[in-house]
Amino acid sequence: MTPAILKTQLSSDENLSFSVIIPAYNEEQLLPATLTSLHKAMDTLGLQGEVIIVDNNSTDNTAQIAKDHGAKVVFEPFRQIAKARNRGAGIARSNIFIFLDADTILPPQLLQKSLQLLASGNYCGGG
Repeated sequence: MTPAILKTQLSSDENLSFSVIIPAYNEEQLLPATLTSLHKAMDTLGLQGEVIIVDNNSTDNTAQIAKDHGAKVVFEPFRQIAKARNRGAGIARSNIFIFLDADTILPPQLLQKSLQLLASGNYCGGG
């Protein structure tokens, strides 16, 4: 599937194809590698995506690291991963969500395949 077809099938915001939502609690050590790999994967797509970090009441530099890597940061004070994911989804500007853990290295091929499957209409999620 080409990026143009994928974009038209995924987009709720005409300039945005997908949202990556990452809940994070005290992840200053692992988050930089996650965000670096994520941006590399996103750069291979030819699509516009957003990265949302949900700072789940961290006591370290998680939020600042996320901002330094160009992510949108939202705060969720209640420390529960489902609550954090929902908070991120609530501010996402697209209708396609990719949820990652803050210590996940996402290969470009996996991101592309996930988006293709979601765009097909035959899948609504995976793990």
